[in-house]
Amino acid sequence: IAPSIATVSSDGLVTAIAPGTTQIAINGNFMVPVTVNQPVTIVPTAATLAPSDRRIFTGRVLADPNTGVVWSLVPAGAGSIDPSSGIYTAPASISSPVTATLTATNASDSTQSASATITLVPAGTVSLTPTSATVAGNQTQQFYASVIDNPSASLTWGISPNLGSISTRGLY
Repeated sequence: IAPSIATVSSDGLVTAIAPGTTQIAINGNFMVPVTVNQPVTIVPTAATLAPSDRRIFTGRVLADPNTGVVWSLVPAGAGSIDPSSGIYTAPASISSPVTATLTATNASDSTQSASATITLVPAGTVSLTPTSATVAGNQTQQFYASVIDNPSASLTWGISPNLGSISTRGLY
């Protein structure tokens, strides 16, 4: 057993220490898997947002669904979180990309928490997937792009240097 994840008393009582997976050996040869879950969850765990975008985050205390969470956000000025609804609102103005951390902490035990990463990007930022590719002769690669704060915006594809061709839908 990994004592950093769980411990076992001489009478077989397992005590969770930290999230992770380990095994308990019984009489040295029978192995029983043990998984210790994160005591607090947050969904989603990541989001990329533009100015004034909103996203609902859900924080839960797994051991007691009736226990609430306390929200915190760093750095200061990286938007706001409504403590009762979990609705996060990005700042109205974002001049350069910022990474913020939103944390949900168990209201009854401040040692238990989970965090989400929020990436804030300026208006008009284009998201591209994949960001790079290697293709051999006569192979194709599909690229996808959208404007983060306006997914229906029209984009024009191009290649530089001009090696091959790309369709109006991003197929290279």
